[in-house]
Amino acid sequence: MMERFDADNDGQVTKAEADEHRQMQFARFDVDDDGEVTAEELQSGMNKFGRMHRGWGRGFNR
Repeated sequence: MMERFDADNDGQVTKAEADEHRQMQFARFDVDDDGEVTAEELQSGMNKFGRMHRGWGRGFNR
């Protein structure tokens, strides 16, 4: 899993590397590219990307 975050393969994950990964993941869910992920986009993304994101959205509507 760390390999996905460690862009330069130095064995460490910097904040910049983690932020880049998070931004890419967010963009996958933000279907209409408006800078926000709606409940519908979140659910659709969770269905589409399956167990890779299991647990995302717990408590989303709290």
